[in-house]
Amino acid sequence: MIKTKRLDFLDSLRGFAAIFVMLNHFYAAYDMGRRPLFSWIYYTPLHFFYIAPAAVSLFFVLSGYVLALSLNKSPNIDVIPFYVKRVVRIWPTYLAAFALSYILYRNYTIIQTSLASTAWIRTFWRTHVDGLHIFKQLFLLDDDQKVLVPQSWSLRAIMQFSLLIPFLYFICKKTNNLTFLILNLVLYFAFRGPYLIFHFSLGVYLAVNQQQVLEYFAMLKKRFNVLLILATIVLYTYNYNIPVYYRYILGKDLPLFSTEAVMRLATGLGSFFILLYCLSSPRLQKALSYKPFVQFGKLTYGIYVTHFMVLLYAVPLIIRDLNRAGITNRHEVIPAAVVGLLVITTLISYLIKVLVEQPFLKLEKRILNKKAKQQQGTTNTGQQPEAIVLT
Repeated sequence: MIKTKRLDFLDSLRGFAAIFVMLNHFYAAYDMGRRPLFSWIYYTPLHFFYIAPAAVSLFFVLSGYVLALSLNKSPNIDVIPFYVKRVVRIWPTYLAAFALSYILYRNYTIIQTSLASTAWIRTFWRTHVDGLHIFKQLFLLDDDQKVLVPQSWSLRAIMQFSLLIPFLYFICKKTNNLTFLILNLVLYFAFRGPYLIFHFSLGVYLAVNQQQVLEYFAMLKKRFNVLLILATIVLYTYNYNIPVYYRYILGKDLPLFSTEAVMRLATGLGSFFILLYCLSSPRLQKALSYKPFVQFGKLTYGIYVTHFMVLLYAVPLIIRDLNRAGITNRHEVIPAAVVGLLVITTLISYLIKVLVEQPFLKLEKRILNKKAKQQQGTTNTGQQPEAIVLT
């Protein structure tokens, strides 16, 4: 297999997306919409920096791109190692986060603080979890029971789409754009696949046609760069602009274009353009390649799956201790709580990476290397290898 150069700036991009998700959940947990500053910027492009749905869309577009790019550099698509890598990359870290969440859940009580939490955040960890629920959550089988790791709905989608990536890549590589689009529509309508399939497919399409797409994008930037930037921001923050302005001005909803599916598709396109800007701008790549950003970005997955437990359990304790120390002013409490959320989540994510993720990745590498040597030996003796390969 051909080794590929790691695009470190994409790790940083993922890291910033994880921060945006955390900020959004903190915003919702402590009703920041009532704060003058946040209520003023809520329906402006500045919402770009704390919008969880769009950040999740960015995760999916990036995942489709990176996974397809890894396939694009190899002459054959060996699906079994690909699937093994995806399971090892996703499941151990998730199981560690799940176990920690369960321990904290067993000791969880709602704490009253001067910075009051919202009814939304208080709905989590209030449902009784029995053995059946634990089984379903461990294996991502039922979205309705995701009470311990609420964001695990997206992990289920990632696992499902990861299984499709080799076939999406193969169709995109070997057929035309219309066929690839029809495949996505079939998956969406006939099989009721979630709309996030289009986000994955945007990343796959870019990986397969990167040179042509970037050349065309460079031409557009020369002529319409300001409009492209505005369009990217509008699409990425679509949930909080066009439908909202339309309703505010005309007093009614915008038919069709206010649906969740359309909003998600818009944020997917916005995420696609963000990725294009990163891939086409050396300055942006240099800024995102700043080593602390890259190192933080490598913890993104752990941060994503652990930050909610910290928000539920640790942040109220931080606010309570600040209140006991006589600190009740929200302008002091909010920054301290956000920093605490970020620091504790990062530390937990680092420990999971070192103690769980890295050992499993080493084990996976040894197994796949052994498997590759065995296949090479059977091929040299004239026998067919066991791996399923798409050529």
